[in-house]
Parts: sequence; structure tokens; C-alpha cells
Amino acid sequence: MKDKGLLLAYLEKRASTPSDMNEHLKLLYEIVVGANAQRIVELGTRGGNSTCALVIGASETGGHVVSVDHGKGTDRSGKIGEGPVWEFLAQTADFIRLELELEDFWTLVIKDDVKYAREYEGEIDLLFIDTNHSYDLTKKELATWGKKVVSGGFILLHDTVSFPGQNRAILEFIDEHPHSEYVEHKNCNGLGIIIKGIMQQNQPTLSTLSCQP
Repeated sequence: MKDKGLLLAYLEKRASTPSDMNEHLKLLYEIVVGANAQRIVELGTRGGNSTCALVIGASETGGHVVSVDHGKGTDRSGKIGEGPVWEFLAQTADFIRLELELEDFWTLVIKDDVKYAREYEGEIDLLFIDTNHSYDLTKKELATWGKKVVSGGFILLHDTVSFPGQNRAILEFIDEHPHSEYVEHKNCNGLGIIIKGIMQQNQPTLSTLSCQP
């Protein structure tokens, strides 16, 4: 495991390299550390930008990240097809293992994430969703995975601006959990942040973790 300074330098390099979500990477890391998240699940891995931010955060909290990816590409409509995802996933695995030396903090699962939710046991402190962003899939993911997120836990969803169809599923989930907080960052394709069902005064809020846009 690299020392903290080197890990943060890797994170800074990724955050400063233009991508579809580079502007959110430091925030992902800060939420993991600020919430002391132990059990982290990522749905959709691809190039591994969010994965690295989450895993670096987990190395600081002593947590663990489970990344779930179906291993197939998607087009702009969200239709699944063959794509160079295996190469991306292999590069991500090599980077985490060889460059970051953080493989002990990460598990990659190649499965349909909705089906895998039935197998996954335990609660979740932070759930990050970055899959095909459709209303139907987001609805299913929030229903199957969202119920595993603890009260006061985080649910983050990428591409809320680029794929507004998923926002209906987000708002419906919030309606079903009226004590939740929600904020959306509009930059870099959008990042929606939910704190689920805040019930206790000592639980983190969006303001205490500096998540407000």
C-alpha cells in the first residue's frame, strides 16, 4: 500500500485529467472519508475513475469497495452490446493492484448488478450508481440496492444532467424515504447525492460534509 501522500497525488492526477466525471472524484473521496464509510458498493466500473477515488477513500477508513459491472459496453441509448469493457476493467484492476497497491480494499464482481443484489449480504454505507441511467434500471437499482443502504448512508448517482430520465426514479425514491436529503451538482454531467432517511441528530448531513454545490 502506497503512503497517503502518493495516493492523493494519484487522485489529484485523475481529477485534473478531463473525463466524463473527473470533477467529481475528489468529492467522492471526501464523502467516503468524511462519512467514515466502511461498506461501499459501486455499480458500473468501466474506466475506473470513480473506482480509484472510492478505493483510495476506503484505504483511509479501513473500508472495502465492491465494484459490480456486467462486462459489456453500452451505447448512448443505454442498449447493452459488446464493447472494450474487458480492457478497461483489466486496466483498472492492474492500476489498483500495481500502482495504488490497494487490492485488499477492493473486489470486482462481473455480474448483472440487479441479480447480484439478491446475493449480496449485509448493509451498505455508500452506494455509487453509474450504469445505463435509464428510468427502468435506476428504479430497479434503487429498489434492490437502495434498501441495503443504512439510515444516514449515501447514494450517489452520476450523469443526472446528461441522462435526465433517471431523475424521475431518484425523485420517486426520495418520496418513499421522506427523511432523506438530496442535492444535485450540475457540473461534469451531473452528480446526484442522497443521504437516505436521516433520523438521528448525530448522523452526517450534506452541509456538514460540504456536499452542497
